[in-house]
Amino acid sequence: MDQVYTNTLNLLAETLRTDKSQQLFPSGQIHKTAFKSFSEEDWRQIYHECMLHGILLLVFGQIQRFCRTEDIIRKWQMNAMRQFAHGIKLLEEQKELLTLLEGFHPVIIKGAATAVYYPVAESRQMGDIDLVVLGTDVESCKDILGKQGYILGEENRRHISFYKNGILVELHRRNPYTVKQTAWYDRMDYVVTKADKTKEVSISGYKIPVFEDAYNGLIILTHLLHHMAGGIGLRQLIDWRMYAENYLTDENWYNTFRLLVEELDIVVFTKVVTRTCQLYLGLRDDITWCQDIDMEACGQLIQFVMERGNFGNKMNFNNQSMDVLVRSSGIKNFVVNLQRQGTYNWKVLKKCPWLKPFAWFYQGIRYIRRGYEQKISFKDLKRERVLKREMDALFQKMGLE
Repeated sequence: MDQVYTNTLNLLAETLRTDKSQQLFPSGQIHKTAFKSFSEEDWRQIYHECMLHGILLLVFGQIQRFCRTEDIIRKWQMNAMRQFAHGIKLLEEQKELLTLLEGFHPVIIKGAATAVYYPVAESRQMGDIDLVVLGTDVESCKDILGKQGYILGEENRRHISFYKNGILVELHRRNPYTVKQTAWYDRMDYVVTKADKTKEVSISGYKIPVFEDAYNGLIILTHLLHHMAGGIGLRQLIDWRMYAENYLTDENWYNTFRLLVEELDIVVFTKVVTRTCQLYLGLRDDITWCQDIDMEACGQLIQFVMERGNFGNKMNFNNQSMDVLVRSSGIKNFVVNLQRQGTYNWKVLKKCPWLKPFAWFYQGIRYIRRGYEQKISFKDLKRERVLKREMDALFQKMGLE
């Protein structure tokens, strides 16, 4: 593993040992630890890694304690404060959104629903707002949001996107799926449909409706699973680590959670991810139900995570485009994937549905244009082919076929 990855993971493990009494922005003093030996370049590389993995805010307290380079501390503080402010803004927008849709029993998933498991909830970097309405009248919610100034974005079988005040909102559908109707990377769609019991939590004084712990955790897990192919980052892995730390005792695993992941056929995946959190992210070791897993798979998973970054943003090309080019086995599967993506992306189909049989051609042209714009070369394709074989081997070890 590259030294910068090791340094970042060591700093992160130190951060995750922090208890609830530590402040998000401590005055902190430098302690005599191994981090004192980090050079200015080491800290710059760590900063870059943390930025790409969406954890600048989470580890900032440790930077104040250990880093001696003032310009790095100032830069880190500026970006951490900006992310903190964005998080508060998001909570305010979320409050307004919940009020607007109060009659539809909205429930927050991911984001703030995940942050509640962190020792300091505000240290979890926020991205957008994801919510589910327990009723089935998603179209009525869509009309209400449109009248309140929310700008309609992408619409697909999973969710409807809106934008307002610089924040993305995703209203998730509750489609009547069965497990057999969803591929492993779409298991979250089934979980969102099945979840029903809720509770209220609080972050910075904002009241937030979330699903009860078992299904909230299952959504965190299947969200991580959903993004495996494109690339997950440390933030997604830490989300799971925090949840496991708070809820997945041996008792809760054997009495409740194991049955849920057995139904989804992701027991091995769950164990690999949890054991990886123990080995690299300081998850407590009295959680024993995952300790029969292959440690080699854990090492491969953490390498996979470090190389890809938050939602695969360390890859120097568009992952979705590359997926179709190198992950499709055979011409038939290749065209099927193009057709599926083209059906989602070709807006003309709303007015001219008779063009749907040609969606694969539209999507092919779209990918060619993106490839040209991003200067994807045959060397990139060859490299991604190698990564695909490595990823397929890892997925097989995790029981993802």
